[in-house]
Amino acid sequence: MADTGQQDAGEINGETISAQDYQDLIEEYTEVYKFSRQTNSVSDAELTQIKDEVWNTLVAQKMLGKEAEKL
Repeated sequence: MADTGQQDAGEINGETISAQDYQDLIEEYTEVYKFSRQTNSVSDAELTQIKDEVWNTLVAQKMLGKEAEKL
């Protein structure tokens, strides 16, 4: 496999998650969070929670996708 210089955020169930995809989702979730809270910023603690939620959502989606493939 050729090295494209792309960073990876991690691996879920054998599937690599690119840092860019992970960051894009964090930004999307952050915008939704700010909109729902009617604020323009998030604290470090809130950002940590958002990152955890994004990762947990990715894990759930990938695991569900693998289970669906079995059907």
